[in-house]
Amino acid sequence: MSFILDTSNFEEKLLKKIEKVIDKKIADNNAFNTEVYLTEKELANELKISSKKLSLMRKKQELPKYTYFNIGKSIRYNKSKVLQYFEIRDKLV
Repeated sequence: MSFILDTSNFEEKLLKKIEKVIDKKIADNNAFNTEVYLTEKELANELKISSKKLSLMRKKQELPKYTYFNIGKSIRYNKSKVLQYFEIRDKLV
């Protein structure tokens, strides 16, 4: 007695389920990775100031340390923390 099993439909269903799981994992990962880090030039363009002014603010400690960090010789700014700092600072003035 011979028994033939058609697995083509099963494979399609399995692939669709795997794709859904992968898409969900990617979406979940993107939800946690919402922080935006900018170079000095990029942040200066966002704030519409010169990168030299931004650099001087950092060196004079007018910007809190929690708003940026060093990667070797380059600086990265946490966009949301910098904007939040300026909002709070402007309210106090």
